[in-house]
Amino acid sequence: MEQCLTMKNKVNVILFAIIIFLFTSPLGRAEHLSIKLSYNSNSIGEGDINTWLNSYNSLWNDWKEIRGGQLEGKFIPLSYGSSYEVELRIPLFEGLALNMGVCNSFADIQEGSISFQNPDSTQTESQYIKNKVSAFPLKIGFSYVYALPFFPRTKIFANMGRHIVFIQYQCWNNYDYSKSSFGKEYSYWYRKENKYNSEALGFYTSFGAEFDIIKNIAVVVEAEKTWSKADGFKGSNSYTGFLGQDEFQQSGKATLYYYINDPLGLGKNYSSLAGHVERPDDPSITDIRQGEIDFSNFSIKFGIRFKF
Repeated sequence: MEQCLTMKNKVNVILFAIIIFLFTSPLGRAEHLSIKLSYNSNSIGEGDINTWLNSYNSLWNDWKEIRGGQLEGKFIPLSYGSSYEVELRIPLFEGLALNMGVCNSFADIQEGSISFQNPDSTQTESQYIKNKVSAFPLKIGFSYVYALPFFPRTKIFANMGRHIVFIQYQCWNNYDYSKSSFGKEYSYWYRKENKYNSEALGFYTSFGAEFDIIKNIAVVVEAEKTWSKADGFKGSNSYTGFLGQDEFQQSGKATLYYYINDPLGLGKNYSSLAGHVERPDDPSITDIRQGEIDFSNFSIKFGIRFKF
C-alpha cells in the first residue's frame, strides 16, 4: 500500500506542477481548455484470476469424472464491463495539447461455489471462492488535433501517453471436506483471505474525430488501445484451518504467485493463483512467476467535449 501511495503522490505533484506552469506562463494564459466526458466500451482480457478460476472449474469436473458422484456449481470469472471517463485537454501550440484523464474505475466482484457429493463413500466436499478487484486508472499524455480544411467544424486527433492504474485485489478461498468411514467422522477445512495492492505503469494510444455541433460543444468518437499489466502484488495474508492435525492459524505478509500444479493428483496440469509468504519451491510446481492482473484493453469511446 505504501508503494501505491508513493507513486500516487508523485503523479499528483507532477500534475500540479504542469498545471501551475501552464496557467502562469504567457502561452498557458493564451490558450483555452476543454473537458471531454465519454462512455467507454471496454474489452479487457482474461488475466491470471480468470485463468485460475476456469482451470479450477475444469479441475472439479475432472475430479467428478474420476470419483463419480454429483457436482454442482461453478466459480465465476471477473468481467469489468464499460466505464466512464473525464479528460482535460490543455492546448499548447499548433494543435499540440496536454491531456489528463481519469476513469471512474475498473471494478468487479464475483463469487462462486462448488459442491461435490459421493453417496457411495459418504464423501462431501465444497469450495467457495470470492474475488474483488478495484482499480483506479489515470492517463497523462499528449494529443495532436487537426482541423479538416474543407470541413471546418470537424477535427481529427491522435493521442498517446502513459496509462497508470492503482489496484487493490482481495480474495477469499474456503474449503470443507467430510467423510464417514467405519463409524468415524473425518473433517478437514481451511479459510484463506488475502488483500493485495500494486500498480501498473503502461501506455495508451488513440485516434478519433470530433464535430462541433455548436460553438463550444462537440461530439466525439474515438478508438483507444492500452497496454497495462500489473504484477508485484503484496499484502496481508490470513490462513486458518484443520488439515488432519491441530487447528492452525497463520498471518503476515504475502506475495501473489501464479503457477502450474496438480493439486489432486489427477495427472493433469492446472493453473493456480495464491498468496505465499515465501516463493514456493515444491518440485511439483512449474512455471512459477508473480501473479498478474492485465488491464490491456481496446475501447470504442463516445463522448461530448465542452470547450472554454
